[in-house]
Amino acid sequence: MILNFKFSPKFKKTLALIILLMMVISYLAALAIYNFGMKQNYIGTADAIIVAGCHVDKINDNFIPSLSFRMRLWHTKELFDKKCSNIIIISGGIDTGATISEARVGKNYLITTGVPENVIICEDKSTSTYSNATNCAEISLSKNIKKIILVTERYHIFRAKKNFESVGFIVNSSAAPNPFVDDNYANRTFLSFLEVIKITRDILCGRFK
Repeated sequence: MILNFKFSPKFKKTLALIILLMMVISYLAALAIYNFGMKQNYIGTADAIIVAGCHVDKINDNFIPSLSFRMRLWHTKELFDKKCSNIIIISGGIDTGATISEARVGKNYLITTGVPENVIICEDKSTSTYSNATNCAEISLSKNIKKIILVTERYHIFRAKKNFESVGFIVNSSAAPNPFVDDNYANRTFLSFLEVIKITRDILCGRFK
């Protein structure tokens, strides 16, 4: 049996308007998320600097931070050099296709920039921004870390900040500049739009404070 649905012209117009309205709202939300990130430039003191992990790249038999990850790590070093904190936590588990965690790759990279190995803590089990937050919270309990500087990129920092606040951190955020995203309208709009979808998911899952 084949069902043949016929929609009235009025229904089609109403549906089209609803879809258009949802697209406009999503676009405006994406702009607001990115604009929020542009204003996150904290350079005060904190108990720890936490950098959210990101993808790693494989070069021959070695793994290195992806471009986005390097931007986050370099900004973390700048904050460390400004004496914002003497503890750095790098968060990130094993990326798809990798054999070493994002946290470990990030630590190796920071050491090459001159950051002392003994100030870096690896959280190497997480697979999402929210698990970055929950796992870092577990590490921080024994070290009395409460106030943090959260480092990630502009398009990502709103959701990340909310995730870390939801597990009890006092979060000051500092966005890592990334010209390959920030200076490209299409890239930053697309990535911010994806954040709208992920934020909606996190709200439904109760991951926002």
